[in-house]
Amino acid sequence: MKFLVAKNAIDNDQIIVEQLDIKTPEIQSMDVKEIAMFSAKWAADKTGKPVLKNDNSFLIEHLNGFPGPFVAYFDKCIGADGVMKLMKGVKNRKAKFVEATSYCEPGKEPIAETSELNGTIAEELQGKHGWFSDHFFIARGHDKTMGCYPDDERVKMWPQNCWKKIAKRILTN
Repeated sequence: MKFLVAKNAIDNDQIIVEQLDIKTPEIQSMDVKEIAMFSAKWAADKTGKPVLKNDNSFLIEHLNGFPGPFVAYFDKCIGADGVMKLMKGVKNRKAKFVEATSYCEPGKEPIAETSELNGTIAEELQGKHGWFSDHFFIARGHDKTMGCYPDDERVKMWPQNCWKKIAKRILTN
């Protein structure tokens, strides 16, 4: 999905977005921007190519911001059903994604921008599209979980401002 959002937001005549098949190390940090910047620099230096790296942090207000940047681990440990159990009977269902997009050229320092996607946790799992949080996260302005929307609709729900800010910085430097 991240690749589709990037292509939708910034792929044009001046910036061509291609997906690299490379696994980057992720540092352990609560700061998703720091994680994205580390991974972008590592990948740029390793491949010798300019790299865009995007990472997300998912914060559930009732859980004091947990799981934060450890979304994949949270999914692996308790899954979407576990989230529903944790949120059973909870009135405060506010949640948000904090997205960090970083750009780095080989041998240089990375730059990064962030954006947020606010929403709520649904009362029950919904939808057949996407993964983990898509089945319980309802983005602000919508009445169904993201899992109820196919990729071509879901990609438009993600904020694109951090991608656009990064693209502008790339083109002006």
